[in-house]
Amino acid sequence: MKTILIFILLMFSCGKDSTSLVGQWQGPCEEYPLVINDDPQSYTEVLSINSDKTLSYISEEFTNDDCTGSIIEKLQGSFSYIDFESRLDITVISESLAPTIASRVIEFNDIEKCGFLDWELNVFKNITTCEGGSPGDKGTVSYQIDENKLTVKLENGSTVTYTKK
Repeated sequence: MKTILIFILLMFSCGKDSTSLVGQWQGPCEEYPLVINDDPQSYTEVLSINSDKTLSYISEEFTNDDCTGSIIEKLQGSFSYIDFESRLDITVISESLAPTIASRVIEFNDIEKCGFLDWELNVFKNITTCEGGSPGDKGTVSYQIDENKLTVKLENGSTVTYTKK
């Protein structure tokens, strides 16, 4: 009986590489869903998943719909995670935002984005609590790795596929 149990455990653990999730993953270019005006915008992001159980991302927003125009803002975040082989429980550490063109600085200051009146070009501001979030907030995503592709299913049901860099 013990031998059968050990065999079953070995069968389920064979082929699983616990470090395969670790690395940098490039997201696709996507049209930005929250365009304020009629100008097309797009974004792409890079996930960095580290062996010390931290995860970070940097997202860049562009002035056109194919991620080749000028970068107008950068969003970055850091999280801790627990890996359950096909699910990540994620805890927010922080999120920051930086406008990267002058018109975005003016826009952010005019609308007092996140309560700030002093946005500056290429200077990140902590926006973790800006839209009702806070450090320590938790979320769950499921994932699947297939060779150099990481498919993440978000809590809202949408999926994003990243390519290992």
